[in-house]
Amino acid sequence: MKHKTILVNWNTIEVPGWKLGEDSSGRLVKIEGYSMTDSKYEKYIVNKLKTLLEGKSEELKNVVKVDDSEGKDKNIIHFSVFLNEINIATYFGELNIKDKV
Repeated sequence: MKHKTILVNWNTIEVPGWKLGEDSSGRLVKIEGYSMTDSKYEKYIVNKLKTLLEGKSEELKNVVKVDDSEGKDKNIIHFSVFLNEINIATYFGELNIKDKV
C-alpha cells in the first residue's frame, strides 16, 4: 500500500488511516530494517529520512508486528518501508542493520 509520509522521529512516520485486516488500524508506522546504536546519529537519521521520504509516496511492505495496546485507531505497525522499490534501510548501511534487505 502506498502512502504520503509525515516524519515523526528517527524510526517513526505518520501514515493516517493505515489498516491491516479488519482489526488493526492507526496512524503511526515504525520503520524496520535498521537501528540506532548511538543517539549521536539521531539528527543524521532524521535529516536523511526527510530527504528520502517527506512529501513522497512510499510503499509499506512486510509487516513485522502490530503494537495494539494503544486502543482503537492508535495502534503502531512495524513495516519495511520502500521508496521506488528500494527498502530505505539500504540507505543506512553505516548503521547497525537488523534485517538483511
